[in-house]
Amino acid sequence: MAKKLRKYRLQDLPRLTRAQVRATNALLCHLPQTPFEQGFKARLREVLAPLLKADIDVWFDGVRAVAQGELKRVLAEPTCVAVLGLSPRTDKALLEVDLTIAQMAIDKILGGNAEDADGQRPLSEIEDGVFSFILLKVLQLVATDLAETQLSVKLEAVHGTLASLKERFPTSDPCLCLSFKLFFGQKAGFARFYLPLALMREVATEAPPSPGPALQRALQRLHDRIDLVRLLTAPLVI
Repeated sequence: MAKKLRKYRLQDLPRLTRAQVRATNALLCHLPQTPFEQGFKARLREVLAPLLKADIDVWFDGVRAVAQGELKRVLAEPTCVAVLGLSPRTDKALLEVDLTIAQMAIDKILGGNAEDADGQRPLSEIEDGVFSFILLKVLQLVATDLAETQLSVKLEAVHGTLASLKERFPTSDPCLCLSFKLFFGQKAGFARFYLPLALMREVATEAPPSPGPALQRALQRLHDRIDLVRLLTAPLVI
């Protein structure tokens, strides 16, 4: 039987507030100047591949606005989520990692074969400590680049349930979600970075970067893509 088609309706699209749209555009404007620029994946592999003895890859998947109260529905349960402090501000960010991949990474670093992962159970206390060590290696990698934003990132805790997370992070606040595809060997999963909407409204703007390393990286990114538009023609009227 043929699948029944449903008429497309604009009202079915998610509704975004002006604050969400402005914060999303500002974040997309800053992404080329962040640690997730060209070359980041190579540096990430250099740090994690020898440690975990596995091929690591990550792909940017998109940005999503998470409305007030929606975060509790978006996060998996059980979960593997790290609370990140953003000094000198009081705001906190969240890093959610696919629970199965987190268990595989922990098993590898402990000398296992990463075949006994179970995405239906939270990490144990010992596994929390091992996974925190892996996260600290990643945070050390991006610390220099993040210093340009005058923010330093600190790993505060790793949680496996929403009940324990609520004690440290306001799960009802609106935020922006940076989504990534995460590959560990042959296993594909996800990593999601949640930034408070209030923080993005204050810190990120749609203005171009000021002179410095961020501007040089943005110009280099444009130069690397010049061949994509070199042969395009456009009418000129005087």
